[in-house]
Amino acid sequence: MDVIFIALEQSLLLLPLVLGIYLTYSIIQITDLTVDGTFVLGAAVFARLITNSYTIGISMAAAILAGAVFGVLVSLIQHKNRIKPLIAGILMVLMLQTINLQILGRPNVSIYGYDSFVKKLSFLNDNANLALSFISALVIFSILILVLQSNLGLILRGLGDNKGLVRKLGKNTELYKIFTLALSNALAATCGALSAQVYGYTDVSMGYGVALTAIGAVIIGSQIVKIFEKKRFIPAFELLGALGGTYIYFLIINIFLFIGLDPINLKLVLGLILIIFLTFFGDKNHE
Repeated sequence: MDVIFIALEQSLLLLPLVLGIYLTYSIIQITDLTVDGTFVLGAAVFARLITNSYTIGISMAAAILAGAVFGVLVSLIQHKNRIKPLIAGILMVLMLQTINLQILGRPNVSIYGYDSFVKKLSFLNDNANLALSFISALVIFSILILVLQSNLGLILRGLGDNKGLVRKLGKNTELYKIFTLALSNALAATCGALSAQVYGYTDVSMGYGVALTAIGAVIIGSQIVKIFEKKRFIPAFELLGALGGTYIYFLIINIFLFIGLDPINLKLVLGLILIIFLTFFGDKNHE
């Protein structure tokens, strides 16, 4: 029972980042690994500000804005495919390793005892982390459903399916790509800032591999969605599919740990699982 509950808490906490990857990987069909860096960026900005007596609201807003800014920057690096999205993302993650370390001033910073949303929910005792993750997931779900059901969402899907057609309709494809990458990395930074509050610290290496984890979750979720959608795009199903994929991923992790798998071998096993899903279910047409 604990395994089920822990997997749910972990899934909801990582969900903002997974939904960010969903926007780039599934909607506009770009593989952007920048979230590995902007996840840590959000945590670093939040930790630096909250430990310097800034309010939670300002610290969160600055973390989210920082993620959006670097989403815009990576899109500009990709401009007109002068640099491929995958390479641009790797370059940005490399640069963000130094930037995040400069922001923190040292490899890790504890925010234990400082003001945070978890502390505000401390009256819930052991359920404070789950409550924060659930509330943030619900807010982001609602926003993304509104976006994807609007004309903007239709254009973004068109950008992924047929970029040439979107251009013929007189739309600036680069502008829409900038918007999507900014939103995706803002969600990753949000996830990082929330994770810092749940774990009580920020570490420069805490984002290692989260992009591939999220891509794996999105792919698993897409297979779940295919069972229900019947070739019709339904935003709520798509987003719930991403949550389902994330939950299955973390459930697998916790089951392996429960049966006694050595944590040293966990990354190897998870890497093999991701290879299997990417091989059999991944979209070969992604940039």
